[in-house]
Amino acid sequence: MKLKHLGLLLLPLMLAACQTTTTKMQLPAPFPAPHAQRTLTASNGHIQPRLSLKVSETPQVNVPTEAVSAVELSGEEPKLSGAPINASIENMALPAFINEVYANILHLNFQVDPAVAKLTDLVTLRIPKKTSPQDFYRLIATVLRSYGLAAHWTGTVVQIEPVQATVGSEPPLIISGRTLPSVPQSHRPIFQMVDLEYVRASDVVNWLKVAYKINGLTIESDVNRNSVVLYGKPSVVIQAAQAIAVLDRPYLRGHYSVRLTPAFMSARDLAAHLTEILNAEGYAASNVISPNTSVLVIPINSVNAVIVFAPSQSILNHVVEWAHTIDKPAPTSGTNDFFYYQVENTRAADIAGVLQGQSSSRGPTAAPMAPAPGAAATPQASTSGGLGGIGQLVVDASRNGLIFRGSADEWARLLPLIKEMDKPARQVMVEVTIAEVTLDKNDQFGVNWQAGKWTVGTLGSSTPTTGTTGTSSTGTTSGGGGLTYLLDVAGQNKAQLQALAADSRVSILSTPRILVTSGSDASIDVGTQVPIITSQTTASQTTSGTSNLLQSVEYRNTGVLLTVKPTVLSNNRVDLDISQEDSQAQPIASGSGVASPSIFQRKIKTTLTLRDGGSVVLGGLVSNQVTTSDSGVPFLKDIPVLGNLFKSSSRDNQRTELVVIIVPYIIENSDQAEQITQDITKNLSLISPASLKSGGKVPAGKTDGKGSGDQH
Repeated sequence: MKLKHLGLLLLPLMLAACQTTTTKMQLPAPFPAPHAQRTLTASNGHIQPRLSLKVSETPQVNVPTEAVSAVELSGEEPKLSGAPINASIENMALPAFINEVYANILHLNFQVDPAVAKLTDLVTLRIPKKTSPQDFYRLIATVLRSYGLAAHWTGTVVQIEPVQATVGSEPPLIISGRTLPSVPQSHRPIFQMVDLEYVRASDVVNWLKVAYKINGLTIESDVNRNSVVLYGKPSVVIQAAQAIAVLDRPYLRGHYSVRLTPAFMSARDLAAHLTEILNAEGYAASNVISPNTSVLVIPINSVNAVIVFAPSQSILNHVVEWAHTIDKPAPTSGTNDFFYYQVENTRAADIAGVLQGQSSSRGPTAAPMAPAPGAAATPQASTSGGLGGIGQLVVDASRNGLIFRGSADEWARLLPLIKEMDKPARQVMVEVTIAEVTLDKNDQFGVNWQAGKWTVGTLGSSTPTTGTTGTSSTGTTSGGGGLTYLLDVAGQNKAQLQALAADSRVSILSTPRILVTSGSDASIDVGTQVPIITSQTTASQTTSGTSNLLQSVEYRNTGVLLTVKPTVLSNNRVDLDISQEDSQAQPIASGSGVASPSIFQRKIKTTLTLRDGGSVVLGGLVSNQVTTSDSGVPFLKDIPVLGNLFKSSSRDNQRTELVVIIVPYIIENSDQAEQITQDITKNLSLISPASLKSGGKVPAGKTDGKGSGDQH
């Protein structure tokens, strides 16, 4: 039964795939109308680029923020509860003190090492303020450590013994890694190797030996692995491992950093001048890492940049202010200095071509020249040209950079203009819907009667631009009153064609969409290359008494051909140079002397100015196709004169109008491009999961599976 239903579902799809005629379908849904206002970055004179160095952020190391480790750590402890405890003990012998606090006050089982039972030290302890049993247990352990004793909770008994006896009595547990050790509830010693990430092992060993002098902790360093080896009782090893986590931090962990890109001097010179000034002001500044440095200024000559590290943001801002003061054109600089600019958002050749007043590809090839101080080597091939007497500009094509040769004053005048031009070009997504409207006897021009029947907008006046219909084939005539513009928003124009489609009078031939950078050409060709005979000549040689015929054949593109060149203006309007052609090869008529098909062509070529998300309808290209056919009794209908008695003739006249809707969308950033991609992807689904559950019935508003997009 399931297979039967599946076959019924696939049958209409298979039949639809076999259909070759133009199908009538719903128009694709328009994209959401754009916002009325958008923030536009333009060269309006209000934003002046900085004339000196560029300041940018540097990568930050993500490290833990803890600054201290646990100071009080007793290892395993019994869970105690009960009433708060206060105690007052005067000059009690140490063995008696242990019995009093553990047996009589805390009510715990305990075991005393024989060496402890022989001790005669006296203990005095006063706790006037009541404390919890848990805190009292920890306080007693601290008191015993001051007498060289260690108390370990095994889970049932408190073992009390000298500190020296806790290490070496059993084989140690071997642990490797940075995690804190988790050992069985015993006093068994631990041997742990801790790997370091930032600092040297010798430094950590020196720090730990100062902090753990009398706690029975052995500390060694493994230079080959840059690790620290800890050996001792569990409580001390755990505490030392926590201390290593605090000490193993980058040398400049608490420092702030910034990257400086000088405009008029090399990174080496800027770093040297900053270091001299900061040292004169009393800051411990240096160009190399040293123990007594608070401000680190590192020149990166390969990219002509300076990295500055400072202990606070205020000091870092102070260094940046000095950098702006220093990075100025030298008053005594010559006229043949070199300056390098790294282009980030566009092509360096385009900027150079505009500044030189010529195409970047036509510039002469310059000899290799040395780059600006600190910049990389020049490319093998570059373009150069004069700038009207203010120096020479060379394109570093391989690195997408510009090299300027001239004085510092000329570079200071040119740099703001280059920075204004170094901005990402805006993109335009152009959507073109090509529809064929079938006209009846009362319709002269499709767009005209649409405007008379519905209120769809204001008819705009058109420029003297006309469309070309091409050469008509046998049985077909073409004509019309030229182009008619109907300006409106995209959603309303499409809504009117949707009403016609509901009456089965509109066929969507194609809906191409193309994304292109402002000022660039883009094209879409969907169709077939048709061979066309362009010339015929008779050869001088013959074959079997027959002259050979030489023919020249060219291939002609037919189908849906779209060429567009958008230019985004500063007020969110788009200039469009657009050429749209819909053509198809016609069958070769019998008896034709030329063995090439005729091309039925409908073409629109125009220049428009639209707002972002606005639309224009181009119509008025009406074609008239006449089809003549006869039917009758075979053989008898072909008899001259008398055959008319045995046949009937019919003549069909079909008039159609080509309507083209053009909608440009300005794409500001990658987020908008992704959103439009999602909108287009949604329109590509032919059958939704809901339609499969309903037995193959396509929900309303969806395509019928017979075709979509570029059918013609």
